[in-house]
Amino acid sequence: MPSENDVLETKKKRFRVLNTIYDLAEQDEHKPISTYEIKNKTEIQGEKLYLILKFLVKQGLIKNISTLESMYGGDAVISITHKGLCELENAIEKPDEPTENFPAHIYNSYTTIKGNNYGHNIGANMTESNIFDRRSGNHDEQIGDSYQQSGNFGIGHMSGGTIQSGAKVAGVINEAQQRNLAEAAAEIQQLLEQLEKSYPTNTTMGKMQIATEAISQIDSNPTLAGRILSALKAGGISAFEQLLNHPAASFVIGALKDWQETKKS
Repeated sequence: MPSENDVLETKKKRFRVLNTIYDLAEQDEHKPISTYEIKNKTEIQGEKLYLILKFLVKQGLIKNISTLESMYGGDAVISITHKGLCELENAIEKPDEPTENFPAHIYNSYTTIKGNNYGHNIGANMTESNIFDRRSGNHDEQIGDSYQQSGNFGIGHMSGGTIQSGAKVAGVINEAQQRNLAEAAAEIQQLLEQLEKSYPTNTTMGKMQIATEAISQIDSNPTLAGRILSALKAGGISAFEQLLNHPAASFVIGALKDWQETKKS
């Protein structure tokens, strides 16, 4: 049975994640936020982050744009809700009063953690977690403004190498591509949710109409089209299959394949 301290620590971590999402959202309930960004800002990852996000979704404080399971081996996309904005602001404005999901003084406790040891920088403003995938069991040591490392890092292999401050790391490039992919998928997801107001999602014809109109709108927006083509090139169509969560998703995936082929010719 968890102790009172264990429960409080869990609530502190939930608040930390919600506060991070609030900061990233910039008070915009429709802004897509990737779990990659949340992981890097909070240094909470894996199963712990998944369970926290699942709780926040259940309580209506955030909503998932893509399925949370997408964060395993990739990235998931969420956004803050109006309820989440209000609860976070109430916790800040009235720190002596509890909110629906957090105890009194949770914000004061959070800012103390943040000031002492949360979000600390390593070397040239880069944390260990946002450079390397620690699941691989690789080892690294920061010396001054350089990093001594061994193991596999995203692209290729390094053994006992040194990365100087300011150098580009393969792992960072891969994670940036993942983030771009998640953001592009989130934009398609929002487009599909808009189109479902005009076309039925419970018939084959309606799903085909949504897919056709989605491709038409993407193609007529050069900025969005370029972003999606870039994401497709980096992650492939299968990555979009994992991130899109909509009744018409399979039709859209098929349409995206055809659309991508036309852009190659």
